[in-house]
Amino acid sequence: MCLPEENVEMTAPVTCLVDPGAGPACETTFTVSFYIPEEHQAAPPLPSDPEVFLENRKEFTVFVRKYGGFTNMQKSREELLNLLESLQRDGARYKDMPYYVCGYDSPFKLVNRRNEVWILQKTEP
Repeated sequence: MCLPEENVEMTAPVTCLVDPGAGPACETTFTVSFYIPEEHQAAPPLPSDPEVFLENRKEFTVFVRKYGGFTNMQKSREELLNLLESLQRDGARYKDMPYYVCGYDSPFKLVNRRNEVWILQKTEP
């Protein structure tokens, strides 16, 4: 059965799960995700690219640090380290890896940009 193509508008936040690799090669895995708008959630359009997949995320709680400007790996890593330092100081229970880097703005927005780093809260004792 051939289905017509459907374009889904970009949603925010765009999340990037960063899973740093271990060892000398440090092959980090990046998984970029877009939220499926409510009107498409019951029957989301199927991806046409084999590298794209649908994922149902379980509910989770995160610690967040917000920052501005255009993000890159160096900037997000600095903000991650600042967040980890705050969590350690406060005695928070968290999983330091993997973590998320999130963006809320169109690439064409030049000022007042919003980005975040997320660290998962530890739920087990």
